[in-house]
Amino acid sequence: MAKIIILNGGSCSGKSTIAKEICRQSGDKFVHLGIDEFKRFLFTTVNHDNLEYPQGQKICNRMLITTAKAFLDNGFNVVIDTIFYGENAQIIAKIHLDQLKDYDVLFVGVDLSLEERLRRFKDHNNNPVRNEKTIISQDNVFELCREMYDETFNTARLSSSEIAEIILRKHSQTP
Repeated sequence: MAKIIILNGGSCSGKSTIAKEICRQSGDKFVHLGIDEFKRFLFTTVNHDNLEYPQGQKICNRMLITTAKAFLDNGFNVVIDTIFYGENAQIIAKIHLDQLKDYDVLFVGVDLSLEERLRRFKDHNNNPVRNEKTIISQDNVFELCREMYDETFNTARLSSSEIAEIILRKHSQTP
């Protein structure tokens, strides 16, 4: 059965780096799908000014789930890095988990302090959609879904390489 790992945490918490490390350590046996790429694609097709946030969020999440299922149904393992936040964070996470319940899912929370995420943003911002205001608005992303995670990690305590190794070890033990 194809496996899927969902990484959730605020911007600049290290999710994409962990996802890339999972792909590398697994010998590219995982496909990396990031919510940022789906947002970029959406804004190449629809003018950003003509799209309300909730509508854009629904479209991106649906594209992400549909794409993940397409890979999973064709025997690929998938690692998703995403951000569930706002008043509907748990509902959105539950939709993802319900839509992917027929697969071997590991839901991982990635935590990092706001101060450190802001420092990383200033040092390494490579995302034109991201800004300081966004980072601050996502201060509680990790906490919003805390009770739903199968595993949690703080990227100030462990490197992306160490986290990927633990996740892959844990996922290889699942049926």
